[in-house]
Amino acid sequence: MTALIFARDDAQTTGLLAFAAQHTPHLYGGSPPLPCVAGGVVRGGRLLAAVLFYGWQPEAKTLQVSVSHASPFWARASVLCGIFQYAFSQCGADLLHVGTPSTNATGRRFLSRVGFKQDGMLRHRYGRGVHAATFSMTTEEWRRSRWFVRGSDVK
Repeated sequence: MTALIFARDDAQTTGLLAFAAQHTPHLYGGSPPLPCVAGGVVRGGRLLAAVLFYGWQPEAKTLQVSVSHASPFWARASVLCGIFQYAFSQCGADLLHVGTPSTNATGRRFLSRVGFKQDGMLRHRYGRGVHAATFSMTTEEWRRSRWFVRGSDVK
């Protein structure tokens, strides 16, 4: 079974941040953002991905998420449901956003398939000539998606 498990202490958070920096070096100069809430996607005792929630903007109710993975098998329905439930229900976000290098065609297709809408491009965000494709999902879009589990929305 593949599960999203949140870090319970600083040591686990530090480990997940190191995993993220190793598997997504183009982000933040190899140093993931702080403060953040970190989770790990685990299957059979193996860490497949680190999920970082950060950049909470309480006035706008926006939150950013990044997923750094060592295996494509992290993206199970239960994990995606957990990511969206945490962002929208637990945190109360009205908008969840994510960026990926414009050169990452697989990542861009994945984000679109799970329901994110492309907002635009941030020029040279990951270095000269490597732009960031930005995507977002609203609470309303989540509620209409297959990732919404009835009863998971506390609002």
